[in-house]
Amino acid sequence: MAGIIRASFNSAEIIRTDQTGRVAQELLQALVQISSTARRVYADCTRAYVGVLTKAIGSWELSHGLDARDAAETIWTGILGCHLLSAARGDEPYDRLARNWGVLLTALAPKSELPALNGSLADMFGRYQVAA
Repeated sequence: MAGIIRASFNSAEIIRTDQTGRVAQELLQALVQISSTARRVYADCTRAYVGVLTKAIGSWELSHGLDARDAAETIWTGILGCHLLSAARGDEPYDRLARNWGVLLTALAPKSELPALNGSLADMFGRYQVAA
């Protein structure tokens, strides 16, 4: 899971600092309105990311009968929402990503894994806050 947290911050950094990455993301968002190909790209990315997250969460004992795939899709939706809001507002996504991860990890992760995951989250947030 720490690797997935890292990936979400790394992709945010690419979109923020690399003009080609940022333009590609903006074009993809715009093309979704008119192109089935762009919708397929989002569907493929969603399927892949949710699949990886589902495997990572699969070993956790989720409370209240929550399904690992539903939890994975919620995490993915939160990550996409962080990017969308940051693009719309013209601000940095890192604080929003950190808060999103913090809430979801607290709600989903086993208590025994939470300190290490929170440490990974704090490391990533600190790294990108300094760079911002």
